[in-house]
This record gives sequence, structure tokens and C-alpha cells, in this order.
Amino acid sequence: MEVPDAAAWERLGELLVQRRAQISPLYGRRTRFAEDRHLGQRVVYEIEKARRQNFGDGTIAALEAAYELVPGSLRRTLAGGPLEPAIPSAVTGERGAAPPVPVSAGNGQIFALDGDVRIPADMAVMSQDMAIRSTMPEILARARRILARNPRATGRDIFPGETEAPKIWDRLRRDDAFTLDECALYATAGHLEEERRKWRARRGG
Repeated sequence: MEVPDAAAWERLGELLVQRRAQISPLYGRRTRFAEDRHLGQRVVYEIEKARRQNFGDGTIAALEAAYELVPGSLRRTLAGGPLEPAIPSAVTGERGAAPPVPVSAGNGQIFALDGDVRIPADMAVMSQDMAIRSTMPEILARARRILARNPRATGRDIFPGETEAPKIWDRLRRDDAFTLDECALYATAGHLEEERRKWRARRGG
């Protein structure tokens, strides 16, 4: 296989910048993207600015997951091909959730849920709940759409008519330690529990 030259890396970097903006307007800032996608800011900077060419296979896989690309897409793009978005994904809501898949990232192991939602390994036990696995991508996609239109959106915008889920969402969003994916995970759990309580009340027990 021909070794990619500097021009190929620069082209890749430009395409990744475009891809980042395509995923969400919130990712106009590289730092926000790196934080939400559990990547080191330096790694994102280096590949987008073509400052480095010796990325390992684990880092390449983590980058492809973060930019929502088909596995192997980065190598093929360096060879002259286009970026290959992983469609359908949780963002489009066109596919049901898949079991968590471990992904190697710069700050430790994370789990990719449905190829788009990424949460730390110590939170992965929650994603084993089938209701959470099937509902969380939908809620995350809704949150992204709403936040893209209004970055100041609150939990009531994302969970209209609910009581507990908006409180969970707002509390976590005020804490910089939680990423968007993590907020969606916990708020989804609260949303589902509230729905269960309503169902039990309707059933008289």
C-alpha cells in the first residue's frame, strides 16, 4: 500500500473538520467535540491539522467512532477515497440499538452504544437495560437537534411534559464533568422510570 503523503493528510484533516461540523453545530469548537467524544484534544488537533502521521490502530478506531465513520474509512480516505459516514446511526434514528462495543480511547476504555453513543466503561452496566438501549439513542438525537437550534435549551425543552427527567438533565448539564452522552444516559433512565410510574398508576397499582 502506498504511504500517504503530506497532501493526503492535509486533505483528510480538512474533511474531518467538515465532518465534525456536519455531526452537530455544537462541534464548531474542537474542544467541545473532543470532550463529548472522549478523545484527547491534542489527538483531534493533530489529525485535523495534519501535524502527525503515526497514529496507531487503536487511535484510528477511536477517531472513526468519534467522527461516526465506517471502520477503515480513514485509511481509505488517505488513499484518495471519500469519508464514509456510518449511516444509519443513532443520530438519524434509523437503526435499533446494538450491544455496547468496547473502544480503545486516549483516556481509557469507553463503550460505543449503537455506533454513536459513547459512555465510560464504569457506566456501561446501565446500557445493558434493554429499555435504555432502545430509548437513549432517540433521546440523544432529540437533544442534539434541540441544542443545535438553541444551545440554551433546558430539560423541559428536551423532555416536555415530564417532571423527573428534566431535573436530571438540567442538574447534569450544569456539571462540566458530564458529557452530553452521559447526561442523556441518566436522563433516559429517569424518563423511563417516570413512564413506569405513570403506567403503574394507570393500572391502579
